[in-house]
Amino acid sequence: MAVDRNSRRPDEVEQLQTTIEELQYRLAHVTAKNRAMWSLLAEVTRRLHASSASIKAAVSSLLDYDIFWDGSAQHEFLETIDDSVDQGANLIKLMTLAFRSEADDLEIKPENQSLQEILATVLDTIASKMPQTQININIPPERATIFADYGYLAVALRFLVEVLLESEPETKPISISATQLELFWQLDMIPVSDSVAGFLQKLNAVAIQDLMQTEGLSPEKVLKLFTAFQLCQRQNVELKVNTPGSPAQASLRILIPSSPASQTSLPSDV
Repeated sequence: MAVDRNSRRPDEVEQLQTTIEELQYRLAHVTAKNRAMWSLLAEVTRRLHASSASIKAAVSSLLDYDIFWDGSAQHEFLETIDDSVDQGANLIKLMTLAFRSEADDLEIKPENQSLQEILATVLDTIASKMPQTQININIPPERATIFADYGYLAVALRFLVEVLLESEPETKPISISATQLELFWQLDMIPVSDSVAGFLQKLNAVAIQDLMQTEGLSPEKVLKLFTAFQLCQRQNVELKVNTPGSPAQASLRILIPSSPASQTSLPSDV
């Protein structure tokens, strides 16, 4: 027997209307987020195209039989090719990790780990890529045991530190300190630029549709911050930014476990 819509009680109609409005809001949010992510993808793809064009131009020049290139010129072209290949590979890895983390397609396995060992891995990687940078470390000498995925937390920290370093003058060092709380180890990083602080605040407010409207951040930096935030969320690591003081400070709260630590290897996709 058909139900007469006019026979619904006012409270049922109001509840249905509220449900419809909530679904419309969620749909608008997902649509805006997807549009922002695809805009980021388009911009990073443009950079990949520029990188491949540089490789093509350098190789074509070296293969030109009408021009003699001395050893110095050949070395310069080969350096261009090498740098462009590295940039392209890193962008592809970053995009893959960003979209896999957004799709919740990563096998994250938190275990008891040493915070000192994870930080050492991160700093060694950054030192090899950015040898002129300055990072001041203030961590207690005793073993700081945390509950996290070794590889993916290391990646999240590396992305965060790289963006902080790239957003500050080369002469201004980054400071990283750790403090033990009742249930967490808190990892603080300063200084944080206004653009990075604004972006992290948007992420904590789930306003991801504003990704492309963060002044002062390149698409690569946006993807690094977004991915770092996602990787932290996936293993219950709280990432936030504190702005009342000057300079702004980024903080991570990582759970303290109760069982012995065991280290895992870095994931192959990063």
